[in-house]
Order: sequence, then structure tokens, then C-alpha cells
Amino acid sequence: MSDPWGHVLSNEYLPLHDPHLKELFNSPRMKRHLVRKQFITRDGKVICNLKDFNQYRRYLRRICLMEIARERMMKDEGKNDARRTNEISKIRNEDDR
Repeated sequence: MSDPWGHVLSNEYLPLHDPHLKELFNSPRMKRHLVRKQFITRDGKVICNLKDFNQYRRYLRRICLMEIARERMMKDEGKNDARRTNEISKIRNEDDR
């Protein structure tokens, strides 16, 4: 998947999603600070803005559409293979006569 301009998926670093910093953000003092600043909910879930949410939705939609296109391509290739097999068997049957 290619997205050189970052329209679908951002390369921005998000420390609240970094698993290596989880211990730091789970300390009571830091957690209280993050809840007050409305970066996380009381149960520790990261609050994202509408722009980030929509960007993620676009990313998921693109992945889904790419998967559908791949499945269609595989299905079409299967039909072409079956068509070729039928043509070859017809030619063999004609040669046997």
C-alpha cells in the first residue's frame, strides 16, 4: 500500500498509543493529569478528535476496498483459468477424433 503524501494514514508519532510508555501513563499522578487535560478517559482510553477518527475510518475503508478488489481479481483469474482449461480440453478432444 502506498500513501506518499499521508492522506490515508499519518506517520505522526502518538505517544499515548505507544505500548512502551504504557507504564508511565498508568502511574496515578500522570493518569490524573491526562484525565484532567482530557487526553484520556477515566478508564484509560485515549480520546481522539474527529479528524483522527475520520482518517482512521478512511484507512479501514481503503483496506476493505483493496481486499474486495483482490478477491475479484482472484475470482476473475479463476474464471480465466477455467476458460483456458475448457478450451484446451476441446482442442484435445478435436485432435483425438
